[in-house]
Formats: sequence, structure tokens, C-alpha cells
Amino acid sequence: MVQVWDASTGQPIGQPLTGNVLPVYAVVFSPDGKTIAAGGSDGTVRLWEVSAAKPVGQPLTGHTDAADAVAFSPDGKAIASAGIDGTVRLWEVSTGKPIGHPLTGHDDSLFGVAFSPDGKTIAAGGLRDGMLRLWDASTGQPIGQPLAGTNAYASLFGVAFSPDGKMIAAGDRAGTVQLWDASTGKGVGQPLTGHNGSASIIRWVAFSPDGKTIASADFDNTVRLWEASTGKPIGQPLTGHTGSVNGVAFSPTARRSPPQATTQRYGCGRPPRASRSASR
Repeated sequence: MVQVWDASTGQPIGQPLTGNVLPVYAVVFSPDGKTIAAGGSDGTVRLWEVSAAKPVGQPLTGHTDAADAVAFSPDGKAIASAGIDGTVRLWEVSTGKPIGHPLTGHDDSLFGVAFSPDGKTIAAGGLRDGMLRLWDASTGQPIGQPLAGTNAYASLFGVAFSPDGKMIAAGDRAGTVQLWDASTGKGVGQPLTGHNGSASIIRWVAFSPDGKTIASADFDNTVRLWEASTGKPIGQPLTGHTGSVNGVAFSPTARRSPPQATTQRYGCGRPPRASRSASR
């Protein structure tokens, strides 16, 4: 199930959104805030109308294993889902119909997917190959060659574009944040380090709305902030969670301030999933 809270009061809004009989691994709001999409361990993506707390249409099916990440296109007309089956799938929000063929190229699980701010590009990082792949959102065709990070073969997890679309960030299994120039595909500087070594897997990353700050959520129970232009850490780690932090988000009005929401999961059989806007 998915529960929604009032951000100003911290109080639950209505009853939990039901429909998923199995665990929910990813949750995201549409850009207009009217719809919630959730990916589940059964491989489906389900939609709910926020105001009525009702399901929208039938579950979106196609993944052959868990749907671990979901993202709305900037115009809210499409959803991308990334799964354990190694594919990214696109869906038309208004009809629930798949858009084109699955986006392929990775040979193992995907735990993050993102649209570029202009909606023209989709990015996802591989668990096994540690490569970042880009696709043309309108054609489904790969864009260039896979992008290798500076931490060779380090499994990639959460992926995010900067608000201006010029930079891509991804968290990895080595506990670092890797950065790429979106136009050239080249790595930007050295990986951002500081999380707790062997205990680290950066499950999610996020840019602040002004693009100046990057937040990373890690298995070491902390969130860290980084200056996007220099890669330097900002202040001390944000603490308080007593287990792995699997999601992080800035409020829409945030500048250089701490993230406004994080999610936590206790224990992990397989790598935990992220939920940035509502909780599962």
C-alpha cells in the first residue's frame, strides 16, 4: 500500500492507497501532483488519483520481475519504469498503453530511471555492468555508447539529471556519487566520496531545484550534501535514521538546504528500493 501525508502538518491524508498485494518498491508524484505511480514487487506499475484516492485504470504490466523505479516525464504524459528484468518500459498515462518496445541494453537489474528535464532523454544505470545508458524518449533508440563511470564496474543505483539537463548523477555500490556531462557523456571530476566505505551503497541521488546541491541517500544511515560545481561536501552528514536510507528529495522551493524528505527501510535481503514522494 501507499500512504500520503500532509507536508505542512505531518498528518496522514485519507486512507492508504491499496491495490498492491505485494511490497511497493518505488513511488512518485506526477508533475501536477494529481497522480501517484507506484512500482511493485509483482512487476506492475499502478496509478492512483490523489484527490479521490482511487486507482486509475488497470495495473501497467510487462515487467517479468519487480518494478524497482518509476519516473514521470516532465509533461506528465508518460511514465518510465525500470525493473529487475533489466528493461526500461514506457507507458502512456492517459491510456495505460505501452509506448514502443522495452528499452534494452543492460544485462541485469535496474534500480533507477530518470527523464531529462526536457523529456527527450531517458537514463538508467546497470547493476552488473556499472554503465549508464541513455535512450531517445520519442524513438526508444540508444543515444551513443554506454557511459562508463570513474568507478569501473561499480553497480549503479539511483539516477538524476540536473535541473538544466547538463549533468547526470548516479549513486553506486562503492558508496560514491558519479557525475557525467550529459552532452558529451564524459565523466565530470572524481566520484564524490565520504559515505561510510564498506557499509555504503548510495541508493538514491537528487539535485536541488537550483541545481547547486546534490543529496545522496546511503545504506550507512545518512544523507550527505555536495556542491554540484566542485564536488565538495557541504556540512556534516544528515543523521537520524537507524537503518538504510533508500530515498531522498528536495522540496520544490528548496535551495541550498537539507532535503525535505527521506525514506528508510530496516534490514535488507536484496537491495532496498526508493520511495521519494510518498511512503510504502
